[in-house]
Amino acid sequence: MRERISESLTQQKADFLPRLKEDRVLYALLERVTDEAPEAMVEEQEQDLLQEFFQQLQRSGQTYDAYLKANNLTAAQVKDDIKQQAAEVVKQNLALDAWARHFEIACEDCDVQAEFIKASADEWESLYNSWKQAGRLHLVREGVLRSKAMNAAVEGAVVTEVPFGETTDAE
Repeated sequence: MRERISESLTQQKADFLPRLKEDRVLYALLERVTDEAPEAMVEEQEQDLLQEFFQQLQRSGQTYDAYLKANNLTAAQVKDDIKQQAAEVVKQNLALDAWARHFEIACEDCDVQAEFIKASADEWESLYNSWKQAGRLHLVREGVLRSKAMNAAVEGAVVTEVPFGETTDAE
């Protein structure tokens, strides 16, 4: 039983630490962004988040009013929260874009195509062409570039593991 618990904890740590590292790297990048996020970009991101939020509600079979009641929230609180999330996402994207420019990280056509292959291996060309005709490939390109920037930033990050209960000067 001790061995299984140890294995479970080791696996949990292996799953958790990469995400924690990404979060810390992204937070460090965000600290470098001193300007406010452009309002037009925040509004666009806010619309995307709202659309995603309502799609999630619909998929779960829950109404907006039921969600508000179950979480003891007002519509104004939800709107404020989404606006704050949108501003943070925009700043994250700007930070990753700046990182990519600074380190001359590029997104090639083959990178974009690889995303379509991952998403729908059987019909990727058809999907790719429909996105291309609709003029939406730039969205995939941005996502791939930001992902590559994030991976590069995480790879270059130095991690110091601190035993539980101890603190460091960096904290």
